[in-house]
Formats: sequence, C-alpha cells, structure tokens
Amino acid sequence: MSVDLVGSTAYKAGPGSNRDETSMRQAWVEEIRNFYSEFPDLLHRFCLDNAPRMGVAITDERIIPAVWKTIGDELVFCCAVTSLEHLALCVVSFTAALSEYGSTLDSRGRYLDVKGGAWIATFPTDNVIVAVSPRKIGDVRYEELPSEEEEEDADRLPSSYDFLGKGIDTGFRLTRFATSDQCVVSIELAWLLAESEISHKTSIKFSYHNREILKGVHGGRPYPIISINTERNALRRELRDRERQLTGGGGTTPLNIRDFLTSFMNVENIDTPCLPSLSKKEFSLPKAYQDYASKWEIAFKEVEKRSANEASAATVPIQGDTPSSQEDSDENLNAITSSWEKILNNIVSTKDVRTFNLLFEPPKKTDS
Repeated sequence: MSVDLVGSTAYKAGPGSNRDETSMRQAWVEEIRNFYSEFPDLLHRFCLDNAPRMGVAITDERIIPAVWKTIGDELVFCCAVTSLEHLALCVVSFTAALSEYGSTLDSRGRYLDVKGGAWIATFPTDNVIVAVSPRKIGDVRYEELPSEEEEEDADRLPSSYDFLGKGIDTGFRLTRFATSDQCVVSIELAWLLAESEISHKTSIKFSYHNREILKGVHGGRPYPIISINTERNALRRELRDRERQLTGGGGTTPLNIRDFLTSFMNVENIDTPCLPSLSKKEFSLPKAYQDYASKWEIAFKEVEKRSANEASAATVPIQGDTPSSQEDSDENLNAITSSWEKILNNIVSTKDVRTFNLLFEPPKKTDS
C-alpha cells in the first residue's frame, strides 16, 4: 500500500520555504517529518481499532502493515495477508488513515493532501524476495533455493528485503492513477475485496475508470483501472453521486466488479487470486503455485544429491597428495628443495641460495 503527499513540490517552493522565528529549518521539513511518523501510527491505530468489528484477532503484530520503504514523499507499506477478512481490514484501515490524515493536513492550511494505491503480489511465484544485504538467521543461511524461513524473515523485517516481480511492477505503475479521493487498486486486489464485500459488507465503495495501457504491464494491453472511493468531504461525495446518475453511470456494485474481473482474467489467462476465509478456510491453490512447488521439489533433491557427492568427495584422499610414510614425505620435501636450488642458481649467487635454504628449510621432525 502506497501513500504519497500531493502538492509537496509546490509547497516546498512556496509556503513551505518559510521559516518561523524559532526554527532554523523551512516549514516543509517539519511537514515531511510529521508525515513519516504520523501516518504509520495512524494506520497502526486504525488496524487495532477495526480488527474486533471485522472479526480479525491480532495475535501477532506482523499482520499489521509495516513500512517497507520510503521513496521521496511516498511511504510504501506491506504485510503478508492471511485471510479475506485480514485483507479487508488492511485496506479499510488504510483508506481510513488516508481520510483522517487528509483532514489533518486541511487543518494545517490546505497546502498538502494525500493519495494512495494498493495491490497484492504472490510469493514465491511469480514474485520473489531478495535480501538487500546478505543475512543470516541463526544457523540458516539463504543460498540456492528459496526457503520458508526466508519468507518469514521478510514478513518480520520487510525493510531488509526487496520485492521484485510483475505484481510489484504493476502496483507501482497503477499509483499514477491515484487521486486524493480515489485509492487505486490492482485487479487481483479488487477481485478479493469484492468477494469479501459480498460476504461481509465492509462498506467498500468501488469505482471503475475504463482500461488504460500501463507501460511494461500486461503485454501492453489495456488494464482495468478500479479504485476505492476515499472522498472525505460529504458535499463532494454527494456531487459525485449525482453526476454519475446524470451521466447514466450509476453505482458499481461489488458483484459487478467481481463478475467483470472474473471474465477479464479468464480471457487474459490470469490466475484467479485466492485467500482462505476465516469462516471457510478450504480453497484451491493456484496452478502457478502448484507448478512452482513441483519444480522446487525436483531442484531440492538435486541440491541434496550434489551436497552429498561433494561431502563424499571431500573424504577421499587424492592419489599422490598424501604420503604413505614419513620417509616418502621427507623424500618429497628434499626433491622440492633441490628443484628450487637449481632454479635459484640461475638467478642469484650461491650465498643467496644458502640463505634461502636457511630461511625455508622444512621443520625438523618432532614427537607431536
């Protein structure tokens, strides 16, 4: 989930460039600092407040979205989602935080606003986690094959990892369609939220904005742009609803969104997203994951076999490397010394050779 400050560039060059009498810094510096600290706290609080009424038990803080990275005036949050209800909790709390923080900015002078976007990505396929720097947890070192330990570590410390893949790229491309009154969402996220809304009525309001071409996404074919309404001003919400009625747009129901996206994904050969529900945990894993799991198992067996062969080879002495007796060892050392003497005789004086022998003479035999 991405939240971005709207109007920050103009604010920095305009009113935000002023300094008050008690501060050495320009006003925009304090606003950015407030944003970095206040918005994460707000999102955390809304998750805790909304969890009971949405039927989600927060037994682990990791299910609350945490800051993944900062990009200029943008904060990007992430977490691993465990159920439809948990997913809805994250998004409802995020849009509530957008509205609340937008109102806070209004009270400070209406120079800035916030806009947001949200999307999901599947791991470990078709997206991957990559450690920002080499990490070691206990005795587990991450090497050839992805492991569950590494995935769990990324859930716990997302800022130590990067997330890469087409699902991540699509989300960042989508955010350019976000506005202060529309939180744009990916089609997979919209499908899951619509499914949740049909079952649980979490008051998510959708809008459909036709299809747009996203550079490098979906093979260049137009992508459906769907958003969640985040208009916090009651008068502007009423105006928008009446405008839709006037133009014949009407409302966009969760059922319409789900059915449209189901057809779209069938036509475009996109896996239907799946998450268990707290009330119905049975669900089928997508084909992409099943294919990945079978390939991972084959690769795991190959790695185990190679490791066993390497361990076995390390215990077999190489012929000629290990002397059969101390006499053989002495004979080999004498031969090496003799060879070096012949070479050095062509380069340096006899005196230097004796010095060489003195400095590099093999150690005497001991009882140890």
